[in-house]
Amino acid sequence: MSFLLLSVALCFLNISVAMFASIGLPLLVLLPTPLALAVQRKGVLATILAAIPGLLAVGRLYPDVWPVMLSVILLGIYLGWEVSMDIEPSDILWQGTIFAAGLFLLWTAWSMHQGNSIVFLWIKQLDTYMKPENLPYLQAFDAEQRLQMFSELKRTIMEIYPSLLLIYLTLLVIANLWLTRKLLPFFGERLKPYLPFEFWRIAHPVVWGIIVGILFVFAGIEWNRAALHMLGVNLFISFSLPYLICGLGIISLQLRRMQAGDLLRRLLLLLCILQPFLIQAALWLGVFDTWCDFRKLEALKEN
Repeated sequence: MSFLLLSVALCFLNISVAMFASIGLPLLVLLPTPLALAVQRKGVLATILAAIPGLLAVGRLYPDVWPVMLSVILLGIYLGWEVSMDIEPSDILWQGTIFAAGLFLLWTAWSMHQGNSIVFLWIKQLDTYMKPENLPYLQAFDAEQRLQMFSELKRTIMEIYPSLLLIYLTLLVIANLWLTRKLLPFFGERLKPYLPFEFWRIAHPVVWGIIVGILFVFAGIEWNRAALHMLGVNLFISFSLPYLICGLGIISLQLRRMQAGDLLRRLLLLLCILQPFLIQAALWLGVFDTWCDFRKLEALKEN
């Protein structure tokens, strides 16, 4: 009976998200969470078998979006399996992002094989949704200036699309990982305690992603190579997110040491995220932590 109820619930979730997708929402961001919970409670095999009816229903009713549903289902199952293995959240974050990116590449290949471009639909719809008259801050300029600025905005968005997608997938994994670990204790699951993000640290070789990105940007400018410049920008943006999280962790830990209250600490972190200058400061704080170890983590581990 429990397996039947699980199957019905997952079928309902699949069809619900497919209905959202049919009106323009690509996926429900937190759908992997109930799948991860199902893996914890029923196991990987039972969750896969229970998700099949929903996936078949989606394929029957909304054939264009079933690859999205399959990707979300696999991501939820993967996250649930990693949480059940008591893997550290920082490792789940990076591994889950790589897994999600792999699923997206398979989805892209399938889309191209089918001769459609559903994957890049939002890029094609820039002309529809991002009209100059829909952007209030452009109203202060004349028509020619608005057209030029709008064209530059579209070009920039299309150039950094790969890195924006990777950041989106990382945030998707973060949201579902956080919610899964918050909800599991309510289902009677005892989870292995783990260090908060203030103690996360990025592996040293990762910093080369940012360094190579910067070198490619300057090389593209110097040699007038647009492709090289675009590759460098995407590398820099993609590798910036983990170091931004690391930098925010450093700031949060220092605020704890200053005995700042939880509310004040969260407000200050939110301020850091909302201010471009503070975002850059946190980012480079995380990068230089590779060599400086601002938190003295080795000493903390010994204690």
